[in-house]
Amino acid sequence: MLSRLLYIPFGFGALLCLYLGQTTGNVLFNYIAIPLAVGLVINFVMSPQIDWWYYEKYPPKLDASGQRFLNEKLPFYKQLNEAGKRRFEQRMAMFPLAHEFMPMEVESLPEEIQSVIAASAVQLTFGQKDYTLEAYENIVIYPSSFLSPRYPQHMHSSEIHPEDGGIIFSGRHLMHGFVEPDKYYHSALHECAQAWIQLNPNRTYPKLGDDIWKTLEAISRFSQASMQEWIGLPDIDPMAVSICHFFVFSERFQEVAPVLYKELSELLNLNPLAGEQPIIYVNQG
Repeated sequence: MLSRLLYIPFGFGALLCLYLGQTTGNVLFNYIAIPLAVGLVINFVMSPQIDWWYYEKYPPKLDASGQRFLNEKLPFYKQLNEAGKRRFEQRMAMFPLAHEFMPMEVESLPEEIQSVIAASAVQLTFGQKDYTLEAYENIVIYPSSFLSPRYPQHMHSSEIHPEDGGIIFSGRHLMHGFVEPDKYYHSALHECAQAWIQLNPNRTYPKLGDDIWKTLEAISRFSQASMQEWIGLPDIDPMAVSICHFFVFSERFQEVAPVLYKELSELLNLNPLAGEQPIIYVNQG
């Protein structure tokens, strides 16, 4: 990381100047040491921003396992042209640098679960300039349903926690939803959508009618009650569900609710049915 490398010239330079100031009696060296010491402090405080700037300028490559995951298990990625694939790979490689994955009740986290979460976030924000959901830097994964301080009375499978900047998942539910999204709800996309909505309150969102749950059931065959049971919480944001279905059931969504589909495309600057170039306004993304 760039910030670690910068410690060497700032730290060595400051120590050297202090040493020369003491041994030679030349106070000029002491004055030179001051900006070097200030640079050392700034580098310490700003190290995340410095490293992020460096990685955006020189993006890391996605490792072999990540490449294999995308090629084998993510249809959205496979339809992209070469430029789109590079964009997706770079963003997926950057995602873990902005987040900390925290396994709970187990010692380690399967790599595929991290890939599912990163790929879901990148897919959701593929048409946006800001794609990291950075304010939600802590991603917590339990093996199965869990209780939390926010919902101490409900065993549930996922939630966002804005106060602590966290997204919490049940690994079992997350993987079921990713592997069989037509049978189980895609909780990774759902919580990424919830986080994105919370981080973008000033966007112009579609107005959802009173019959939105009937529309969403017609698109996915998931009733409101079945989704409440799957997630484990009584209140589910239909906007987050709409965004999730927009990606998982794109063709059916456009058939059943073409106006809402178009409005979500404009909101996300993305049309999943557009094939190799799904970004609508390239300059905005």
